Amino acid sequence: MAIAATGLAYLSIVALTQAVAAPPAAQGQSARAPRLTRLEVTLLLNDAPAGDVTVQTGGETSTTVDVTQLVARLKPVVAPAILDALMQRAGARTFVSLDELRSEQFPIRFDSAALQLRVELPVEARSISDVSVSGGPPDLQANYVAPSDLSFGASFTLADRLQQEGVLKRFSRAPFTLSSQGFANVGGKDGVYLTYLAGLQEGGRPIRQRTTLFRDDEARAVRYSLGDITPLTSGSFSNPLDVFGIGVERLYQTIQPYRNLRPAGRSGLVLERPSRVEVYVNGAVYRTLSLAPGRYNLRDFPFLDGLNDVRLAVQDDTGRNESVALSFFSDTDLLSEDVSIFSAIIGLRRDGFGQFTRARYAGRPTFSGVYQRGFSDRITLGGTVQADSNNAFLTGIAVLGTPIGIFSGEAALDARASERLNGAVTFNYRLARVGSAGRQTRLDLDFQLRTRGFSPLERARDVRNLYRYDVAARFQQAFGTFLFGTATAGFSRGYGGQPDLKTGSFGLSRSFQRLNLTASYSYRDDGIRREHRGSLSLSVPLSNRQYMRASYDTNRNRAALDYTLQGYEGLGQTSAQLSVAREDDVRSANVQLEHFANRFRGFFQHDYQRRNGNTVATTDIALTSGVGYADGQWAIGRDPGRGFVMVSPQGALRGRELVVSDQYTLGPAARAAALGPALIPIQRQYQQNSLTVAAPDAPIGYDLGSGRLDIRPGAASGYRWVVGSAASLTLIGRITDATGQPMPYLAGLLKPVGGRASANDAAVPFFTNRNGRLVAQNVAPGRYDLVSSENAAPFAQINLAADAATPIDIGTVVFKE
Repeated sequence: MAIAATGLAYLSIVALTQAVAAPPAAQGQSARAPRLTRLEVTLLLNDAPAGDVTVQTGGETSTTVDVTQLVARLKPVVAPAILDALMQRAGARTFVSLDELRSEQFPIRFDSAALQLRVELPVEARSISDVSVSGGPPDLQANYVAPSDLSFGASFTLADRLQQEGVLKRFSRAPFTLSSQGFANVGGKDGVYLTYLAGLQEGGRPIRQRTTLFRDDEARAVRYSLGDITPLTSGSFSNPLDVFGIGVERLYQTIQPYRNLRPAGRSGLVLERPSRVEVYVNGAVYRTLSLAPGRYNLRDFPFLDGLNDVRLAVQDDTGRNESVALSFFSDTDLLSEDVSIFSAIIGLRRDGFGQFTRARYAGRPTFSGVYQRGFSDRITLGGTVQADSNNAFLTGIAVLGTPIGIFSGEAALDARASERLNGAVTFNYRLARVGSAGRQTRLDLDFQLRTRGFSPLERARDVRNLYRYDVAARFQQAFGTFLFGTATAGFSRGYGGQPDLKTGSFGLSRSFQRLNLTASYSYRDDGIRREHRGSLSLSVPLSNRQYMRASYDTNRNRAALDYTLQGYEGLGQTSAQLSVAREDDVRSANVQLEHFANRFRGFFQHDYQRRNGNTVATTDIALTSGVGYADGQWAIGRDPGRGFVMVSPQGALRGRELVVSDQYTLGPAARAAALGPALIPIQRQYQQNSLTVAAPDAPIGYDLGSGRLDIRPGAASGYRWVVGSAASLTLIGRITDATGQPMPYLAGLLKPVGGRASANDAAVPFFTNRNGRLVAQNVAPGRYDLVSSENAAPFAQINLAADAATPIDIGTVVFKE
């Protein structure tokens, strides 16, 4: 029955193929439609990343989005009624205009300057069952291939720095450094992970910087950890800590251990390596800094003041890139009903963040705890506790959603044995609305009051609170599709003799087809100096991967020209950043190149500065490669320390080239060649990815099958994908009866007869068409009996050589009853 059904399906396909011919497409009239550009952009849901979606945009035409992708990203958090409405508006179309999808309950817009798709979802549009404590999101049950039960990956980066400075051009070389980041996983995605970060400096001893043993309960979004941990923080005042201890946390965000840069509260950052930091304010480069490892607070930089949209682009000395958005405005948000976030960590607090210095820990245990819960879709309550033997820090947080906006408040107490009790409070209001025409309006109000000695888990004399309270306001308005404005104002009341601080700014961003122009004005008066400054920035995309930006800032008359070539970690891709700038008494230039080869990643950076006749030129070079192990197979690749997919050819493909692509590299990611299997780094943990394989020099007629692997890796997973099979031959021939007449519609089996082919568990079906033409696919070399479905006895035998070229013509076979 199965053979007959298979044959019938084949014959139906052949008949349809022969009978149906697609008519040529009608040639319409010539149209002057603008060229559409297809882009993979980030979807931001209430300013939180929700994955990537595909959009098409160009000129003054309305941007369109892939509705299937959009709904898949929104499904866990958006009310089903809204998703159903989106699908109804889309109908049978794949790409639909944002104008058709937009509504008051679903305000969606495309930010052409930042290349982001933004949705500001009101409270009533959120799903009330998007997260379950007893089960994971819907896509956890999708048909993804499981990772290896035993895998290991390690990346090694060899780096050095060369410097020439001074009038005499003195040359110096820093010691070579070798750093390693890697993981081991036992038990697959639901098993146990061990991740590490270590290093070795020329002339020094090996240094362990971080080691963490953990297990993730993905369905409950809970991580159990032992070792070096960075506890979850919440609210405005919590002090970011690093401890060596034990803990449990609920982490709804993507789990990415050992980030070079991570948010520290809402106004700080931690760097673990020397880094070059570009500060973007309202989309324009504001300042470029070279920072040593350590913890920094935005208040350390007087030129920020926290009123604007601030993004930091960080590149460390090995070429690793990170980006984070920071703001003084409250980032507290509502949780859905019965959804909770928590963290409980106890251990020894880490001191110092120097590169290639042994991790040091304080002698007294420290506890850090966070708990927040949505008691309804409109009320969220929570708090934090941080304490050691000398300090105690407690906060309480409340968030209320109303039809006129979101109100939140936070109170904090800071107690230290040898000091008086200190405290702080903050009140916030946020309103975000998008009208039916798609025009966005956003208002943020922030008030913060603190005592002079307020210093969570720190000695008061080590922290200087210059201001008693801060008041800040920010208003953002979209004036149509292509014009966006921002206005801010702030006031800080000083302590004692500290003068008050007054700030304000105004900015406009305008898109002109492919151009984006940003202009801003800012004012700052700290009682000692009054400063007015303006800036102008013009961005021009040259292609999907390239753009140029020219900018001018009245502060020190800084003019700069930047060129960016964006890479996606694809095979043979190169990313580049070139910039030249001049300001009063300073001339500078910077070149960054990063190349992604099949087995390694190379990084080069040269920075030149000439200030008042003194020249400093610094060159950083780094080379990264590594090894991966999964299911008994080793491979070499450019960066397997975060997770990887190993692609191994076998059977007829052994020794032949395989080219593997994934959805994030926008092209080939790696290839299997003379040095063994392909090794593709996993870029995004706990996010789906689809890989495809091509075999350019496969035997003629070779069938790769689906050639696709769908995965959803864990925190650090290793996969082994075996491609190819000995059963790759296609067999053709003709079957006749004893009189020479064709045997039409005959179905049967090719049954292995001893030898190499006997290892196959299943026989191979064959069938003939109305002319007696025989076809059999996916046949391995060896001897076979031909058995019809009408008679158990074989009527012929064939022998297929291992080196035979496919398809193999066996000629005419006579059917004997």
